[in-house]
Amino acid sequence: PSDGGFSVLLTESDLGGDFGALSLGSPTFVVWYDDEFESHLSAVELGASPTAFEVTEGLGFVSDLARTADLLFVPDRSRANPGVRVFATETLEELPDSPISTGLPPWSLELVSR
Repeated sequence: PSDGGFSVLLTESDLGGDFGALSLGSPTFVVWYDDEFESHLSAVELGASPTAFEVTEGLGFVSDLARTADLLFVPDRSRANPGVRVFATETLEELPDSPISTGLPPWSLELVSR
């Protein structure tokens, strides 16, 4: 904004719950929690009228998101099948080998290039 203040691009009521992890980009990915503490991962196109598409739900507690140009990495701490879930950012599809086991439920991610 021209006044140097903040602009609200997306509100919790736009998605219907409380925000968790966030990864800005196109699309922006948001983990949010509904009234029953169920987790949801949504892809959001920000703008005057934000448009959200639910990618998946039931991830357990998600504390972080990491992304490359074409992949989103989600540390899934669900009890049933914890690991790093990987989604294609363009198609929003989960990759077939996902989740990747980390031995213990993952907490945060850091991507390192080789």
